Amino acid sequence: MSSKNVATLLITVLTIFGLSLHAWYWTQLPDRVATHFGIDGNPNDWMSKTNATILLCSLQVGLPLFFLSIGFSISKLPATVINIPNREYWLHRDRRAETIAHMTTMLSWIAVLITLEMIAIVHLTFLANRSGMALNANLFLVVLGVFLLAVFSIVGRSMWHLRLPKFKNGDISI
Repeated sequence: MSSKNVATLLITVLTIFGLSLHAWYWTQLPDRVATHFGIDGNPNDWMSKTNATILLCSLQVGLPLFFLSIGFSISKLPATVINIPNREYWLHRDRRAETIAHMTTMLSWIAVLITLEMIAIVHLTFLANRSGMALNANLFLVVLGVFLLAVFSIVGRSMWHLRLPKFKNGDISI
């Protein structure tokens, strides 16, 4: 099973889990749900339980699908609109399919991270609403930091992959 397929399977399983989390919390939430919190963790914007759930479920499903759809559609785009390092080299007809596969895999794993981040945000938001207390801002910042570190790691690895190769004589060939 390819890395991209593993990522897609993970997204599917995690999305089902995330949506199940919404269903589990539904009866525990107040009619008016805090949906935005200040830096101190105190709520500063609210929505109805129904609208908040629709919004969060839409983000839970929509954000990963957006990244997966970019990966799917990138193979149909002309090279001139794909912005990667050393585009002429990596999107040359001899390397294009491999490069597109690499980019699609990278986007799939970013979608996995987004799915995990959404689950964590929803869980923290619902815990705060269920208890009537402030959002655990410290835990939120840790989750956000881990998410950003993981995304930057994937992107950095991709940038490393897309550097120009050096050949035996030290020349770089395009």
